Amino acid sequence: MNTSRRPAQELRATIDRLPLDVRRAVLDGMQSQRIIAGAHADGLGGLCPMEAAEVSWKSVSAASMEVAQEAARAWDRYAEARGAWRPATKRQLLALQSMLEASILEETAQTEVSLSEVIAEHERSKALRAATPAREATPASPPTLAPAVTAPAGFTRPPADAPVAPAVPAPSAADASTPPVVSSRRRRETGERDRSGELRERDGWAWLKPFRNYDQYEEALVRALSELDRHEAELDEQLARP
Repeated sequence: MNTSRRPAQELRATIDRLPLDVRRAVLDGMQSQRIIAGAHADGLGGLCPMEAAEVSWKSVSAASMEVAQEAARAWDRYAEARGAWRPATKRQLLALQSMLEASILEETAQTEVSLSEVIAEHERSKALRAATPAREATPASPPTLAPAVTAPAGFTRPPADAPVAPAVPAPSAADASTPPVVSSRRRRETGERDRSGELRERDGWAWLKPFRNYDQYEEALVRALSELDRHEAELDEQLARP
């Protein structure tokens, strides 16, 4: 236990570690017994909170018994009982009662909320299953056959050795009338000043000498690729002609 904590915080933290039935028994014992601090009993009927609880300590686990002993020592420190027993004041009793009630309420509220959520979820699932009708198996429909295609009157099938007309390629997206594609790249600010005027006459001052920046180079490359696609389409059309 961290003894550097305030006595009230230490007492409350220790109470929270007690079993729930022990906390309830301590709270009930406070209502019927005279509570003291600094000793298990004063010989005159006064008892410490742990002794006032009607609990069968033999049935309590060793870990819970150790927590109960810690709670008794924390109560003595909170009540400032050093070396001798003393009756608990009304303020100290009210504080202990409030700690016990709050600790019990928090744990029971969490349990009840969890249980109510489980019950509500079960009821929702049951209602959903009842509202959803069972699906009956339906026989598979026979496949629908496409209607037979009949040739119009006067139509004659061409002979097998008749020449086939070349396919006309679809108009290319890179038509000459299509304006060049402009890159949507935004120039990133680097903080460097423009030195083109200073270095213009120096040979090899820029790796993209025909262009002032990378955006111009990218736009020229897009136009070149579009022009190449158009020439390839024209060449394929010429080769397909008889």
